[in-house]
Amino acid sequence: MNTYDAKETFRRTGSSLGRLDETSMGPVMFASWSEAVLSAVTEIFGVTKSDLQGKSRRRVFAWARQVGAALHYQYGNCAAAAVGDVYGSRHYSWVYYSRQTVSKAMGRSELTTGQVQAVYNLAKSRFIEE
Repeated sequence: MNTYDAKETFRRTGSSLGRLDETSMGPVMFASWSEAVLSAVTEIFGVTKSDLQGKSRRRVFAWARQVGAALHYQYGNCAAAAVGDVYGSRHYSWVYYSRQTVSKAMGRSELTTGQVQAVYNLAKSRFIEE
């Protein structure tokens, strides 16, 4: 029985995925802005969707949740209460607080601004505008 050898496959095909041709794969696209933002936040911050919707107050989850909610509310076409529901049934005032917190953090640090911009750019590239 032959075993999968990633180094040998890469040497032969130029791809570690073997027969799967990476150039024929289309980008992930979402019809709703909320799904595009959730997907971008999970990819950039390395958290899961259940972490974003959970009750954990750990900094990594809370910050990712706040960035997602701020971008979702600012660029999405929905009310703050609906955004709060997407992020684990949170109150609409939490959405306003998240927007304010992200805005202040972006004013203090270029690194944070770049991080938020990366999430926005990824979400924008995955969103199918009608």
